[in-house]
Amino acid sequence: MASLTADLGSLRWCTYLGQDKFNTVNALEYDPDGYLYVGMGSWYGPLDFAHAPGTSAVVFKLDADDGSLVWCGSVGEGSILSLQLTADGGLLVAGTTGSRRVE
Repeated sequence: MASLTADLGSLRWCTYLGQDKFNTVNALEYDPDGYLYVGMGSWYGPLDFAHAPGTSAVVFKLDADDGSLVWCGSVGEGSILSLQLTADGGLLVAGTTGSRRVE
């Protein structure tokens, strides 16, 4: 993930979300409070967060000013394909799953 200035001339920040295998970002959503939501389509291996050990459909919330991690959550096995902010500040997550259980 990288953030560039409006003229695309300078790098604002850069961060890495992923493991040592192929990882895919399928969805991005930016909120008015300055946060960036990142929906991962493929995540291999465990996460270093108690929220989502060993899962593959993961949402990250980053501070859009510096790319720092605010939180991370999982919806289980599968792939996140779309993120949409709601009028009340919630986040809708859509995608595929290999599980009947949502965490």
